[in-house]
Amino acid sequence: MTTPPSAQLLAVARSRVREATEVVCEKGRFREATPITTKFGGQPYSPLGSSWPVCGTCAKSMTFVFQWNCNELVHGEKADELYQFFYCFDCRSCGDLPADVVGAWMVRRFEHPQVEMHAPIADPNDESYHIVSCRVSLRACQSVPDREGADIELYNLCVDDKGRRDFEVMDRVFSEIGVPEYTYKTRIGGYPHWVQGEDTPSCGLCKSGMRLVAQIQSEEYARLMWDDTGSVYLFRCPTHPEKWAMTLQCY
Repeated sequence: MTTPPSAQLLAVARSRVREATEVVCEKGRFREATPITTKFGGQPYSPLGSSWPVCGTCAKSMTFVFQWNCNELVHGEKADELYQFFYCFDCRSCGDLPADVVGAWMVRRFEHPQVEMHAPIADPNDESYHIVSCRVSLRACQSVPDREGADIELYNLCVDDKGRRDFEVMDRVFSEIGVPEYTYKTRIGGYPHWVQGEDTPSCGLCKSGMRLVAQIQSEEYARLMWDDTGSVYLFRCPTHPEKWAMTLQCY
């Protein structure tokens, strides 16, 4: 018979729950009604004077992958900001590796995005590099640490009937407090769910662990594939918001 989780474990588990927005990529191309909507591929929001980002290593134009409008998110406080992610599929950076690949990805931020400020820029890439523009729906969800990302306090409380640490106890307690089992989907906010193991980067200035901003999955309908059905993780330092980091993991 399985011992019920302790009151302390339940309290710690509840304190680890974070709200997030799940991005569900839907089949079918679409013509977006507004350039400032959350989407994969297509025409990125480009206010007058913007230029298409180029890779710092190969000097080729990077691919526009995804943008999210913080006013559309269904968790947290609204913010009049829009973020975009560009990536060089020729250089294929995994973050810090390969060491000789630099500037091969970019997060671009716009304050107060406005439709009337948009001035379309032609995508300079060959169509084989394009991400298919497709519909997305945004859903509220709850996020908890996976086994790789559990902190020491939570991990030490997850013990079985014989007092041995057991990750299955953690899975059961999150299920008991009503958090559904994680499935790999693109998310804004929450915790990273690692493909190959914990790899949260540290800020280059304060050396503190950075916080996940977005996890971008391989998406069939957008024709987006991170090597072998992997994930891209975008992090930002809460203390130094100008500092971003990217990690790519795949199977």
